[in-house]
Amino acid sequence: VAPGPRLRASASLLLALGLLLAAAGQAQDQAQASADDRAAQVKAMLEQLFSGVFAIAQSSAPGMQKRDAIESRLAGVLDYSTLARAALGQSADRFSREEYADFAHEYGRYVTFLLTQRIADAEEPAELVEVRADPEKPIVRALALGRERRRIFMFQRNQTSGRSELRMVLRPVHGDWRVAGLAIDAIDITKMFRDQFESVLGRSEPEALIEDLQRRNRDNDGVDPFAPAKK
Repeated sequence: VAPGPRLRASASLLLALGLLLAAAGQAQDQAQASADDRAAQVKAMLEQLFSGVFAIAQSSAPGMQKRDAIESRLAGVLDYSTLARAALGQSADRFSREEYADFAHEYGRYVTFLLTQRIADAEEPAELVEVRADPEKPIVRALALGRERRRIFMFQRNQTSGRSELRMVLRPVHGDWRVAGLAIDAIDITKMFRDQFESVLGRSEPEALIEDLQRRNRDNDGVDPFAPAKK
């Protein structure tokens, strides 16, 4: 007995549904595979960066020479423009293109110096404990732990593990992975600076904030982060 029209329609619908589910599952598998590949790329890049800057820090080169070399490495992986915009928040709209470029440059120099100080104080290379790519967005999140000889700046060690934490968000920029978000010991760097910057911009023009960062960077220009700590 030949199947009736309703039965044939139901079979066709089930077949179509099965093909749709199979296609969705394949797309999900492909997305996960792509995410795993991105995570592997970032993991290799960060491991090379961490071992490289630690080797420089432990070398016998003069302190300022080590600082220059490390800052050069960091400048190659930090997305200054994105970090600067995040630090400014909505206040970024007040900046002209030229002012924003100047601000991003000076802010990048300042953040790079702070990170170099952390590296100078490290007892061992940072250890990557998690690298996870978002299957739906072109970003990768990473968590690294490290040990330091002493507590410095405004950041405090994790009170339970005794290890400092570095959380990063990376995104592709012109084919390379760049750090677009930073948090040290649970303190989001961009949000921390945003409060300071908004305070300045609340009473001054963007030029005043740029000059303030320039002054900070001039004060840091001669600082050797590898010099023995003063007692």
